Amino acid sequence: MPHEGEIVTGYPNDQGQIGGATPVWDVPALASYLTGAPIDGTASGDNTIIAGVSGQIIRVYRMFFTASATVTIQFWDGPSATGTALTGPMSIAPSENFNFHFASMPWFTLTAGNGLVLNVSSAATIGGRIEYTQG
Repeated sequence: MPHEGEIVTGYPNDQGQIGGATPVWDVPALASYLTGAPIDGTASGDNTIIAGVSGQIIRVYRMFFTASATVTIQFWDGPSATGTALTGPMSIAPSENFNFHFASMPWFTLTAGNGLVLNVSSAATIGGRIEYTQG
């Protein structure tokens, strides 16, 4: 993927290169590759936001979400019992919004095959949207 400040004059591969050209960053080119999905979790414990696929890497570029009750959440690369924490625990008050705005570099890059998991301290509705690449 491109590095901060670079522009891609085409469609990047996983190494951020196009036909051997020097990478150059172009937000619209990458944005056209993003897959969007709802964030919709209601259970306490692990909620899979994006399912892992063997050999594929998930990269999260933007998301927003809110909660219906005061909860503590944490994002994980795989299940919380065996995965790697992507964030520390974050407390959310009812109707408080969390925004991970679009960034030229992904907010999270997961291990190949792992899913993105949102661990929630107690039952509450967590709703929002996420945009990512997987491949």
